[in-house]
Amino acid sequence: SLIVNLDGFDDACRLIRTNQLDDRVGLHLNLTEGAPLTRGIRTTLFCRDGRFAAPTLMSYYRLVSGATRRAVAEEVEAQIAKARALGMALTHLDSHNDMHTAPSIARVIADVAKARGIGRIRPARNCGPGQGMVRWLHHRRYNASLTRRGLTRVDYVGTIDDLLWLSDREHRRGPFVAEAMTH
Repeated sequence: SLIVNLDGFDDACRLIRTNQLDDRVGLHLNLTEGAPLTRGIRTTLFCRDGRFAAPTLMSYYRLVSGATRRAVAEEVEAQIAKARALGMALTHLDSHNDMHTAPSIARVIADVAKARGIGRIRPARNCGPGQGMVRWLHHRRYNASLTRRGLTRVDYVGTIDDLLWLSDREHRRGPFVAEAMTH
């Protein structure tokens, strides 16, 4: 997946086009680092001094206003438009620091992605040890909402270690589809 608002975006697009991969790339939505593409989001809790704030500076579970949700929608649309302007089909959406799963904005992001023809959104991590009850419940609810909307096509998402843990579980004897999160 591709981050559109950081250095290297144009070079990455050239490499993608050169290798004819433009129909296999998704948007790595970024609401936590660098400068936003739109003005409206700069006055929300997502930004500090005109730049995106690190996710440790804001609460992942904080309620946000309608104006903030509209600003997030505008930023998501701008990031999608920037990638598509350089020929990227955008097969899926995920995000930097998993912000697409934040309860206060997840629906906004999913609505924009679906409206813009992005047919798949990466689910939240749902396998592996040590997730904690609150996070597990949130991820379960989030993933169920993606499934209801037809926006996911995998059974499990996790790190390589999570997927190795999953493959060792005796209760999973049938085939399944899993996505590994890597950088």
